[in-house]
This record gives sequence, structure tokens and C-alpha cells, in this order.
Amino acid sequence: MPMAVVLRSTRMADSLAMAWIESAGGPLVVLPRSLRSAWMGVAADDYDAACSVDGYLGLLRRPWGDALVLGDEPLRTSVVQRHDGLAIVRWRFAPGTSALMDAARVANLDGPRPVETIEVALLDGRRPSA
Repeated sequence: MPMAVVLRSTRMADSLAMAWIESAGGPLVVLPRSLRSAWMGVAADDYDAACSVDGYLGLLRRPWGDALVLGDEPLRTSVVQRHDGLAIVRWRFAPGTSALMDAARVANLDGPRPVETIEVALLDGRRPSA
């Protein structure tokens, strides 16, 4: 069954427009904003646990809450404003930023159904969150 997460916002903040997050090799994690300060990265076992997630996407259950792990490869990741809300975009293959973002804005996302709607923060899994 496909897993979908809806990023709730009426509009992406101008400061986030076209911002990319990259990792030096580890996974990226998506957390509810309310749990952002709980993520300790390598300062605790959060990073090791995130690295143990197999595959492209996985749910990591922590004592303080759940984290969505964007695994597989450390791909450049961003958020794109679509007509139906925000979507996480991971750059695997594309000739350039414009082509990737244009495709992400019009991609048909009708197949997966949301399992939960949350407000999130996207982080490099190695680093503690402030």
C-alpha cells in the first residue's frame, strides 16, 4: 500500500521557495514541527536508527514520536508548491532544476491516499535540530 504524507499549508513561505537540503551521505528525516527539538542526530542514537531504515521511505518510531526517513540515496530534496498543496521532491534524474520543479508541479498524485496530515520540518539526519 502506498504511503503518502500531506504537508499542510495554504502557501509555501517565500523564504522556503526553491530551497534545497542535502546530506553528506546519511538519510534525510521529516518530522512534525512539534517534535523538531527532540531529534538529536548523532548526539543520540537517532541517526543510527534512521540509517537502519531500508528502502526509499520508512517510518522510524522513536520514544518521543515518529519520523519519516527519506532513505536509499542522499538525494537533493526540496518542497514544491502545487495547486493541491505542498509536495516533497527528491532529485534523482532531471536535466535541471526548472524541468524537475515543472514536472513536480503537474505530476498526477491521485493514486496514493494520505494516511496522515501533519506540519513538518525537513532535516539532515546527522545533525541535532535546534
